[in-house]
Amino acid sequence: MAPRKFFVGGNWKCNGTGDDVKKIVTFLNEAEVPSEDAVEVVVSPPFVFLQQAKGLLRPDFAVAAQNCWVRKGGAFTGEISAEMLVNLQPEFVDIINKTRRKQGEGRAACQKAKGRGGACSGLQLDPATMGRGVLEVHLVDAKGLFGSDFLGKIDPYVIVQYRSQERKSSTSRDEGRNPSWNEVFRFQINSSAANGQHKLFLRIMDHDNFSSDDFLGQATINVTDLISTGMESGASQLNAAKYSVVSADNSYHGEIRVGLTFTATKGKL
Repeated sequence: MAPRKFFVGGNWKCNGTGDDVKKIVTFLNEAEVPSEDAVEVVVSPPFVFLQQAKGLLRPDFAVAAQNCWVRKGGAFTGEISAEMLVNLQPEFVDIINKTRRKQGEGRAACQKAKGRGGACSGLQLDPATMGRGVLEVHLVDAKGLFGSDFLGKIDPYVIVQYRSQERKSSTSRDEGRNPSWNEVFRFQINSSAANGQHKLFLRIMDHDNFSSDDFLGQATINVTDLISTGMESGASQLNAAKYSVVSADNSYHGEIRVGLTFTATKGKL
């Protein structure tokens, strides 16, 4: 069995200037690394610095493009096609990129890059922005809620929302400002995150018999890291914790206790 060859890559994202490229490449060129048979080193600078980095980098190190548009060309502002990249001759194209979230786009772009002499550094979806699985929300209880009912009594319930999906809890009666529910709600996660984040919203409402229900406050929970960890390890969990409830003017209106579990859907990407 042939010895395993290590792959070491660095993506510079949207960072650096021309002078920065010179400094980084100079530093890399002076590094002591094993032979090419044991380690392959690849750097991925922004598109505008590809040619500069390739011209300065030592010959045993390779350069990767950060992006590759799935189509040949057209009115796609900021996109970079495989035909454009072939002129710069990068050895690799990084398809593990947030702009290539969709599986079909990633594969198509990769095939175009390969067809023009390049290689792809992967086809996995970015777990930080992509989620596929089930999010379980354990709604435990709340403490110190503020109410505006003229009788001084509140009957709270919670609307739990993830994107277009909503779940409604039962109404807690006779517990006033410190209600408990102990209910579990499940949400299907099968989409990329908006602006790189997955968020859960919990709107606490006061049920009224003779008028419209009153808004008591809202808690927001960022579950991006939970989903990211779950995508990498299969499942992730956050034990029940307290989250602040705030009113429309962002003033404190109590706290709510929630536990979270994310289980990734198994399957080939």
